[in-house]
Amino acid sequence: MLTYNLKAFIEIKTLFSLIDKIFMCANDDPEFAYHDLPPGIMQFTDMQEWTAKIREIKSNTSGIQSFRKRFFGWFNMFKIVKYLNSVHSSFFEKRPVSESASELLKAIGEDFKSDNPAELLEYFRLLELKG
Repeated sequence: MLTYNLKAFIEIKTLFSLIDKIFMCANDDPEFAYHDLPPGIMQFTDMQEWTAKIREIKSNTSGIQSFRKRFFGWFNMFKIVKYLNSVHSSFFEKRPVSESASELLKAIGEDFKSDNPAELLEYFRLLELKG
């Protein structure tokens, strides 16, 4: 079984970390930090779509809170799934679930190693219970 590459989720995290910077861009900045976006996001959303959408969001918001709300209304879960499917057909390769699960554990600082999917699932369930 294959799953999404963890690098795609890291790109999403990077995009979301740029929201305040995007909001602070001057309205006369035609790119609105487009070139700061991760490569997969840039491939998924071209500059024309990006600048038009950011311009629209900025023109309909007065502060960072409302900007964030509108931004996430646009780049919502549906768009994230479309992004994941898009970049995995052309940019990232899907990976075996056990490899991705182990990579995620390492990324969050957990020292658990196993190639057994059942053991990995059980460990993730334990982490969820610790919560």
